Amino acid sequence: MSEISMDIGKCEKEYPFLENVWKMYKDFEKNVSDDENASIFFEPTCKVILKPKNGYYPKYNEFCMKLVRNLGAHSKDRRIYKPNPERCKNLYKWLYYLIMKHKIPDDIIKEIFQKSKDIVDADGNENMCSYNKYSEFLEEPYEMLKISHFDDITNNIKGILMDNEHKSNCSCRSYIYDCVRMYNEMNRKYCSTDDDRDNKYNITCSQLNLFKYAYDTYYKSNQDLKDKIPSLDKPTFDHNFNCSSSKSDKELEDVKNEQGSSSTLPTAIGTMAEFTPAGNLLHSGLRGNIGSIKNTMYSEDANALIFDRLEHSDYNSYNIGYEAT
Repeated sequence: MSEISMDIGKCEKEYPFLENVWKMYKDFEKNVSDDENASIFFEPTCKVILKPKNGYYPKYNEFCMKLVRNLGAHSKDRRIYKPNPERCKNLYKWLYYLIMKHKIPDDIIKEIFQKSKDIVDADGNENMCSYNKYSEFLEEPYEMLKISHFDDITNNIKGILMDNEHKSNCSCRSYIYDCVRMYNEMNRKYCSTDDDRDNKYNITCSQLNLFKYAYDTYYKSNQDLKDKIPSLDKPTFDHNFNCSSSKSDKELEDVKNEQGSSSTLPTAIGTMAEFTPAGNLLHSGLRGNIGSIKNTMYSEDANALIFDRLEHSDYNSYNIGYEAT
């Protein structure tokens, strides 16, 4: 039986500038048997959830215990049982990846969330990352996933971009150029009329607007990067970044060779290089107190849109959403 987990090491190597995300994923992926609550609470809870369902136990037992733990059931750690929106956002991304890669049935996910909520409520804790079945369709989910990552890197990429010798310089700049290109292509395609923006492609256009706000804010507040990254409104798509070191040049070439082109981003949150495209949508909502777009990059109607390209093309109708309690 293959373990239900994600290859964080591979992701760290390919996209080190997402280090904060990988760090949190490592926390979600920790071996559950090391937790003192595993045999006392997590194991019995998951047996109740899984055993009545034919073929679910022990296949999904380890995954179930990890999710129960990560949702804060029986936890004494405030950052877990009272998570902030950033933790919920990354928990959903971690969860989406596992759901898509391992085809975890929705009824398991729903029941794990409900049982965990019952436990958290009984313990008098608050704000568990919550589950709510959601059904929305958004255009070009893979591309939307990619541009949604921009908010995760704004705090730690300036040094990378300013240093042409940095080992991640070319892959980081290539990622940014691809985001700008995809934004412009999708904005023209789906958001050119009021009807498209307000009705037919509302969720897509809302997410594109969030990216535009975040990118423009970053671009305008970092004028010393204007020769390193393109303007969103007047982009030039020249991928000759004048990387001065042969290491940087080789890195960009390796990225292109591994992924087919620099526009393909194999992230653990949404894709892996060996996955095939599929038209799936996963939409997470961190509703309630919506703060600065720069800090959260999510709006009331288009919060944390998360997508995955699937390993199996027949699995193409799985839509989930979440919202904060």
